[in-house]
Amino acid sequence: SAYLNTTYNPYIDPYVPLALVNYYGLTDALSTSVIQCSVRRTASYLSNNGSGSVYLYSFNYIPLSSPFASLSQSVHGQELPFVFSTPNSSALTQLIFPVNEFNSNEQLLALAMSLIWVRFIVNGNLNTPLVGEGTNPLITELVKLGGWPNYSTNATSNSSAFLIFANTALGNSSAAILLAKSGYHSPVCTAWDQVVPNPIIIKRCAIGYSGPNCSIASCSRSNTVSFMICYILTILIISIIF
Repeated sequence: SAYLNTTYNPYIDPYVPLALVNYYGLTDALSTSVIQCSVRRTASYLSNNGSGSVYLYSFNYIPLSSPFASLSQSVHGQELPFVFSTPNSSALTQLIFPVNEFNSNEQLLALAMSLIWVRFIVNGNLNTPLVGEGTNPLITELVKLGGWPNYSTNATSNSSAFLIFANTALGNSSAAILLAKSGYHSPVCTAWDQVVPNPIIIKRCAIGYSGPNCSIASCSRSNTVSFMICYILTILIISIIF
C-alpha cells in the first residue's frame, strides 16, 4: 500500500544496487508484519472469541550487558531471563544476556515480571496479589496505573491498551512499567491488516468431538453407548447399500 511504501521508504527494489537497498526497512517490515502484527491479530481474535482474559505487553527493556544494547532496541527472546528470573540459563539466553547474575535494577524487573506471571498461573488474574507476596516498586507502579488491563479491540473499553516494560532512560538499567493506550503498533499494523488477510483460526476439539463449538460427538469417543450407536448406524447404512 502507499502508506507502507512511505513508512519503509526507500522501498525494497530488487533492481536497485545492493549498496542502496534499505536493509533496515526490510528488517523492520518483516519483523512488524510477520511477528508484531500477527501477535496483534491473535490477541484481537482471542479477546473477541475466547473465554478467558487476554493481556498484551511489549518488552522494550535493554540490559546494558546485552551485546545488542547498541541497537537501542530489545531483541527477540530478551525477556526470557526476566520472566523466569534466571539469567544465563540456556544457550539462547547466553547469546542475548551473557552474564551469570542480574544487577540490582535488573533483579527488580525480574522479580516483578516473574511475580506477575505466577499470579496469572495461580489466580487466573495477574492483578490479584498472591498471599504473602513481598513488595516491589515496579508492582507499585503497576497498581498506580490501575493494573494491567485486558486487551480489547472495543473502542469503548480502553481500546488496545497494553503494558510496556522499558528502561527509564536510554543507557540506564533502571526499569519502568508503562501503560500504552494508543494501540499496539498502530497505524502500521492497521495498514498491514489490509495487505495480509486475517488468519483462519480453527478451534481444536478434544478427541471424539467435532464442530465449531466442539459439541458433536463422533464414533472415536471412548464412550460405550456412543460407540454402539455409531456402530449400529454404520451396519444399517452398509445393509441398505448392499
